[in-house]
Amino acid sequence: MICCLASAACPLRDTAAPLAACGGRKGIRAVYDAGIDLGHYGEVDQLAPAGAMAEFTAYVRRQSEEEAEAAFAPLRQAARSRGVEMRLHVVYVWTHDSFRVGEDGPTHQPVEHEAQIRLMEHLRNHHDERSMLVLRPADGDETVMAWKLAVEEHRPVALVLSRQNIKTLPTLGAIRREEAAQVAKGGYVVMDAAKPAAVLIATGSEVATLVEGAELLAAEGIPVRVVNVPSEGLFRDQPRSYQESVLPAGVARYGMTSGLPVNLRGLVGENGVIHGLDHFGWSAPYKVLDEKFGYNGATVAAEVKKMLGK
Repeated sequence: MICCLASAACPLRDTAAPLAACGGRKGIRAVYDAGIDLGHYGEVDQLAPAGAMAEFTAYVRRQSEEEAEAAFAPLRQAARSRGVEMRLHVVYVWTHDSFRVGEDGPTHQPVEHEAQIRLMEHLRNHHDERSMLVLRPADGDETVMAWKLAVEEHRPVALVLSRQNIKTLPTLGAIRREEAAQVAKGGYVVMDAAKPAAVLIATGSEVATLVEGAELLAAEGIPVRVVNVPSEGLFRDQPRSYQESVLPAGVARYGMTSGLPVNLRGLVGENGVIHGLDHFGWSAPYKVLDEKFGYNGATVAAEVKKMLGK
C-alpha cells in the first residue's frame, strides 16, 4: 500500500518491515497497527493501489479516536522528517569550487553552483528553520570548525570547499582556531580599523584576497574592515544588533566572490560594488585565471578606491 515505506530511504523502513505485502485488508490492518500516519505522506494517494486509501480511511474511522491517536502519534514526527523537509542529517561536501579548477576548463568549473546551493538557505522546512545550512569556509582552521558545526547539526549541511591552497587568515588577537569558531555566527570580522572607510565582504578563498587588498589600502592611508560570511543564513539568524555591529549602516560595502555576484547581493546591497563572475571560466592554471579575472589584492584596492572616489 505504501511503497515509499519499503524503500531504503524511508525513515520508517524498520517499522514497516512487516508491510512487505501492503495491499489488501492485512496490509491495511498492519499499517494501522504500526501507527503510520498516512496523512503526512503527500504521495500516498499516488502510490497506493486504487481504493486503498478509501478503505484505510473507513477502517480508521471504525476505531476509537483514542486508539487512532495512540497508534499514529509515535510516528508523526518521523513522517514529517523526509528529505530537506525531513531534517535528515546529511553532510554534502562540494569541492573544487568555481573557475580555479583550472586546466579542466569551463565544463568542470562550477561558477554557478554556489548560488544554486545557497538558495536552500532561503527555503524553510516545516519547523520554520532554514532547510539547509550552507558553509563556505575561508581557511584550514575555519574548515575544521565548519566540519565540527556540520556534525553537530540536525539539518542537511553543505560544505563548499576550494581546491587551491589558501593562506591562513589573520587574527584580531586570539588564536586563529578560536576565532574560526565564530563560523557558528555565520559571519564575523577578520580584519578591522578604528574608523573603516569601507567594509569588504567575502566567503571562502576570496577572504584572503580581500585581506591582501586591505593591506594595500592601509598602506595608502585608507582604513577598511574585512568581513567573512561563510553562511549568510546563520548570519541572518543572529540578533540584529550583532549583524549591525559586523556590517554597520552608512559605511560603503565592497564584495568579492568567485561565483555569481548574486552570492553577495544580500550582504553588499544595491548601492555596493561586487566583483564576481557572470560568465564561465577558461582552461588555464588557476593563478593565471586569478590574474585574468582580477582576483588579487591590487584589483581589490583599485576597485575600493574607485568606489570611494579616491
